[in-house]
Amino acid sequence: MQPFLADNNLVQQGYVTSEPFSVEKGGKPFYVYMLSDWGYPPYGNSIICMADTVKKRPAAVAAFVKASMQGWKEYLQDPTAGNVLIAKANPRMGADQIAFGIAQMKKYELVTGGDAQTGGIGIITEPRLKRPGRCW
Repeated sequence: MQPFLADNNLVQQGYVTSEPFSVEKGGKPFYVYMLSDWGYPPYGNSIICMADTVKKRPAAVAAFVKASMQGWKEYLQDPTAGNVLIAKANPRMGADQIAFGIAQMKKYELVTGGDAQTGGIGIITEPRLKRPGRCW
């Protein structure tokens, strides 16, 4: 982030839940341009596993996905317990940064927006998977 903060001619790619926090702390004005607003359709951080695992352990995979989606729902309703675990796993991440990330997730509807508004958290649709990204 240091080069971006030092040079007004640079742009910076990043996660909307993370890098803007550092820029705000650096006191530099900035704008967020979400690639999804410009036609880039892929899903963000997805859960993936090998096809062989799905074939051999479908109940375990389904349970993991279901628990993950429930975890997101509960975390967005009350992040207290999750934040304790985040801080324990990453002591350098302060409560203010964690709160910023949650606020950004809610502001930009990263977990609950788009297809999730009708299909629920974690929905993946075939039309979106097949849609090519066009950012121009």
